[in-house]
Amino acid sequence: MWVPTSVPQSSEWGGNPEKGVNKHVDKEDPVDIVYLDFQKAFDKVPHQRLLRKLSCHGIRGKILSWIENRLKDREQRVGINGKFSEWREVNSGVPQGSVLGPILFHLFTNDLEKGVNSEVAKFADDTKLLRTVKTKADCEALQKDLTNLGVIVDSSVKTSTQCAAAVKKANGMLGIIKKGIENKTENILLPLYKSIVHPHLEYCVQMWSPVMKRDCS
Repeated sequence: MWVPTSVPQSSEWGGNPEKGVNKHVDKEDPVDIVYLDFQKAFDKVPHQRLLRKLSCHGIRGKILSWIENRLKDREQRVGINGKFSEWREVNSGVPQGSVLGPILFHLFTNDLEKGVNSEVAKFADDTKLLRTVKTKADCEALQKDLTNLGVIVDSSVKTSTQCAAAVKKANGMLGIIKKGIENKTENILLPLYKSIVHPHLEYCVQMWSPVMKRDCS
């Protein structure tokens, strides 16, 4: 079942994206559909940010406390060939294999389409961006919406611009670490790199993963 977006569906799509596509295809109108997917989406929902968002939605009191208790005091470790790492606290992710997990994820991402004018259809961690494209202006509008979701694709369907943008953001974070951190030992720098640098290089990388040598370098 498609989860309704937080903005009213346009009459162009009749409140149902799938039927809307069929309607436009029947009229021989070109429709562009962009498929988006979150990498390890359910594992990356930060607990504290989720709880603040639930509170803003009016979920407070005993129910919020129950959800918080459900999320906290979780630990995990990695095992390879009978050898295990130390237990580490889990401070992100929603429980999978239960009814609660998908509901919490939907509440966390319910404003994903904010500022996006194209039609958005969401199901769990899969998202479709739909728009009729008849003119150059329509193409530019779709690209603008896609850029607002964080991915840049140029007119030649290449991702060099996206690669450059990701590298620029990552280098900016490296500069902050270099200037702001005096103790540059591995146990300090490695967690910082993983938390504020590497995410810029892996965001939506399944879509824009570099294929050209100049982008890989």
